[in-house]
Order: sequence, then C-alpha cells, then structure tokens
Amino acid sequence: MTASLPMTSLAGILKDPPPAYAFELSEAGIAFARVAEPAEVNFTPLEAGVLLVSPAHDNLHQPQIVQERIQALAPPNGYRKRRAALILPTIARAWRSSISTISPPINRSKSPCCVSA
Repeated sequence: MTASLPMTSLAGILKDPPPAYAFELSEAGIAFARVAEPAEVNFTPLEAGVLLVSPAHDNLHQPQIVQERIQALAPPNGYRKRRAALILPTIARAWRSSISTISPPINRSKSPCCVSA
C-alpha cells in the first residue's frame, strides 16, 4: 500500500519560492525592491554610458559598476544564498523610436477608403 500526498502538498514541493530581491536595470539606473521583511524599495542612478539599450550591441558597457551597485543594495549575507529576479531592459522602446523616425506618418484622410463621395 502506498501513501499518497495531496496535490496541494506536491505542488508546494515543486514550486520555487519567490525571489527575496528584484532589480530592474535601465539606462537611468537600478530600481530595487526587497520583498522579504523588512520590505524596501529604492533606486540608485547609473552614470551615462554604463548601460545603453541597443539591439545591435551589448547593453552593459561597464558591468563591474552594475555589479558593485547591486552588491551595495543587497550586501552579502555570509554564505547564505538568496534568490533574486533581474529585469533587463527591452529594445522595444529603441525599435519604436527608430521606426517612428524612419516611417512617414500615415494620413488616413487621403486614403481612398475614407474619401466621401
């Protein structure tokens, strides 16, 4: 006879715990949130050129500065590992701005489907 675990217990075993920290990188700086108690939200600016969002090149131009800032926001806790989420910048904003500068605006009022007879 085998003992069976309730599905909720099994799901709890297989589920990853939430991260204790979240960091969002942008050209302006690093947004930081500590989820665990005591909860904290903070922002630290980055110097110009440390991170540049680009679809063609590496985004991090000075990774050691980013690493130093993250370690200052969440200093080591001995040998205990902590989970963290890292949110990287997207290039959607860069694509949108480059497309809008290349494509002429569409004038729908001169479209044949919109001309009144």
